[in-house]
Amino acid sequence: MNGRTEATFAPSSPITVEGLKVLRSEALAAAQSGRRHIVIDLDEVGVLDSRLIATLISILRDVRQLGAEVSLKARRRGILDTLRVTALDRVFTIDVAPLESVAMTSPAPVKTVARHLKPSRRVLG
Repeated sequence: MNGRTEATFAPSSPITVEGLKVLRSEALAAAQSGRRHIVIDLDEVGVLDSRLIATLISILRDVRQLGAEVSLKARRRGILDTLRVTALDRVFTIDVAPLESVAMTSPAPVKTVARHLKPSRRVLG
């Protein structure tokens, strides 16, 4: 997407309550100003905690009401695992392109990472 229709936000650790309020208000302001695609880059986030998850869900709900979409950029294994475990990988579009440093040290191709995010069809019983 071009720069006029997309806005990217990149929270970083440590995550603070004030920082989350700013993230939410700036994402909403971008959608209200006509940005149709809000990208939240999680590459600088150490841990995807419950406060950040709640903020992401709130942003998604409010931005969708304004007719825009939200996607997440997440390339760290721990963040991707949290998104999968919480089923947020089913709610958000997630860009999982590997970090350059990970790509150089890991033989796992991008398709393996993307496959890792697919929900399990296994039934526990």
